[in-house]
Amino acid sequence: MTTTLRNAAIPLLVVICVALPVAVSVLGPAPAAAQEAPRYELDPLWPKLPFGEQWLTGGLGGMCVGGDRIFILNRQNVVPADLDGSRLAPPIIELDADGNVVRGWGDPARIGDRLHDCHVNADGSLWVVAAGTGVVQKYAGDGGELQQQIGETGKYDSSDGTRGGEPLNSDRANFFLPASIDVD
Repeated sequence: MTTTLRNAAIPLLVVICVALPVAVSVLGPAPAAAQEAPRYELDPLWPKLPFGEQWLTGGLGGMCVGGDRIFILNRQNVVPADLDGSRLAPPIIELDADGNVVRGWGDPARIGDRLHDCHVNADGSLWVVAAGTGVVQKYAGDGGELQQQIGETGKYDSSDGTRGGEPLNSDRANFFLPASIDVD
């Protein structure tokens, strides 16, 4: 670049550097940047558990959504003194979009303890992870039949096959306290 060309370019760059910030401040931000973030509001009456039956839930281990249904996993870890005339809510509570209970279902002895995660797959089946028993189960979408179980209840992928052993994470047929599931 020649000296004359460089001397002519420097004032032009100075004008651009000064004019650009002034133009942006006068014209304002781009329309996308000016949009407000969505506002969410807590609905303390959602979900609407059946008060007539006086359900009491324990810790909620997970939640998943499939189509127009919402599933809540109730760990049922309530001491008898806390029931105080209430009934222990079922392990799986199915809700509609408005928070109304469609049904509650599940045999705690079959599902296992420490429900941790769930997933609704494309055919509407519900996959449930029970960390405490070391299994993943697939149930029919209508809230009933156990269709598949991966892992053996009470058998863990650990150094001694128990929950107390060292985790190995090497067994394709058993898990060590599974916590999550994704279905392809």
